[in-house]
Amino acid sequence: MSLPAARPMAAPPPRPEPNGHDGPIRPDGETHERLRPRAWRQPKSVDGILRAELSSAPITYHICSWEDGDSGTQTDHRTLAMSVCRLACVALDATRGRPLPSPVRRHLAEHCIRRLHILSVLMEHHMQAHPEQRASICRPPAIPKMMYGTLVTSAKIDAAVHLQVGQRDHWVGVVLERTGSRWVCNHLDVG
Repeated sequence: MSLPAARPMAAPPPRPEPNGHDGPIRPDGETHERLRPRAWRQPKSVDGILRAELSSAPITYHICSWEDGDSGTQTDHRTLAMSVCRLACVALDATRGRPLPSPVRRHLAEHCIRRLHILSVLMEHHMQAHPEQRASICRPPAIPKMMYGTLVTSAKIDAAVHLQVGQRDHWVGVVLERTGSRWVCNHLDVG
């Protein structure tokens, strides 16, 4: 028995000439400007300390900015960090059945207020099923420990706040966007 003759293998397709990037090449041979490799750079950041009346320990904050332009002064970052921490504390308190103060309501989008109300109802249902946990969940104040934020644009910050309630640790994710002259919370995640 004889084996069939081997077919010649096709040659591999020609490789494009190297241009410093493996991405799509324009007809003129250049890589699209958005796909060109860029030099890595450290984002600008501001670190600071806040003081709160409920805690003797300082609240550390770190805000970095990915924009090239001036993202504000140290005082602007400090004020923004304090506002984010206050909003996180009020949001955590709202999930524990406390009412939202009207000055804070104007800085929350309607869907955030609805979500906080739903979470508050769920927490109340949980505490009715487990009354022994009510004191440890509802009584201690929410004390911020640290805040990390990223100025995605000059009008949007994405932040995470570490809060301590008694012996429990919680993280609150906050996204604020500047609408006109005020910052409005468009996303709030309490965990």
